[in-house]
Amino acid sequence: MNPPTQSLAPASPASSSPDTNPVSGYSLLASTARKILEEKDAIQVLRTICEESCQVLGADRSMICRVRMGDTIEREVLQSYRLPSEYVEALESARDASHFTDRIFRDGCLEVVSEPDFDNRVLTADATRAAGHKTICLIPLIVGKEVFGVLALYHLTAYEYCLEDRQLAEALGELASLAIEKSKLVEALESRIEGQESLQRSLRQIISGRDMNEIVQAVLTESERVMATNRCSVMLPEARTGKPRLFVSKGISADFVDRVATLPEPFPIGHAYVSNSEKEEPTIIPDATADPVFGRIHLAEGHKTLAAFPLRVEGRNIGVLFYFWTSAQEIDGQKLSLGQAFADGVAVAIENARLYRESEKRSLHLELANEIARAAGSSLEPEELFRTIVQKIRQNVA
Repeated sequence: MNPPTQSLAPASPASSSPDTNPVSGYSLLASTARKILEEKDAIQVLRTICEESCQVLGADRSMICRVRMGDTIEREVLQSYRLPSEYVEALESARDASHFTDRIFRDGCLEVVSEPDFDNRVLTADATRAAGHKTICLIPLIVGKEVFGVLALYHLTAYEYCLEDRQLAEALGELASLAIEKSKLVEALESRIEGQESLQRSLRQIISGRDMNEIVQAVLTESERVMATNRCSVMLPEARTGKPRLFVSKGISADFVDRVATLPEPFPIGHAYVSNSEKEEPTIIPDATADPVFGRIHLAEGHKTLAAFPLRVEGRNIGVLFYFWTSAQEIDGQKLSLGQAFADGVAVAIENARLYRESEKRSLHLELANEIARAAGSSLEPEELFRTIVQKIRQNVA
């Protein structure tokens, strides 16, 4: 049995536009599904879903909105169709939740509500009147088995959703969810590729360079886009005291570096890694400002989240690579892996620089020994020989 044909709703102004003919809702859904599979631009796919949702269900306006539930509610309109910009701005700035939003996130079920029952609970009275919505259909978007947000359809005249309308609306929600999930996968893949390319460029810098500061700065620069922050720093123990100190930094103020250097006790995370080589895993601090001792330093610098990655050489922790973010971050597994890969690159750069310095020092010692041996084998008088040997030593020590 063929699926029923969905005609445009005559009660809605959208259905009475002169260039709109009755179409099969299911045919439009099939067309939209093909576009999702073929279209690489996720924004264009979401725009298509917004437009065709209005065609299929006779709605006048639509939007796809990301919703984050917490102590307050955050809304981000990813795409909209014919919605006034004032309404979008008012919706995104509102922080209150409606009981409909609660139900959608709790049950993952479609809701059809009248304008006073929804907009009045979220927006101001002026914004509600200006919008003029009479019926709103809120369709949950399920991404990764969790409610990601809503596809909202707005009618400027009262519209009663029958069973078939609800089925079509749910199918549109599934297509929008599929489009968002696809875009997230593509974004993750592109990020992974970009990360690998950055790592390869860093490796070339490590292999070709000799100056440790220059190499580390290059590695940190390559990691900026991938780690989504330009604030990073390398902490190493001082040779004389063993106290961890920030040696190389990007995007960090000199005041922050000085404050860390003058702390009465070692910077705890850096000290934990340097003093314990069995500590191999990265450390994530979601809110660095909450630390009772060091939080004020991070607060003054504008830091919120920090991540620490050990610099390991031959099973030892020789230092720590820090990344700092100015807003709260969720550090996923991919970012952890890339952060540790960059930390490994920094560790290799530091070790290569150390080996290069030792090699240069060894060469100088050999050259000095050869010059002393040549002088000793010459026909110089003892006093002149002594002065020549002292001069050679001074030249090499200077």
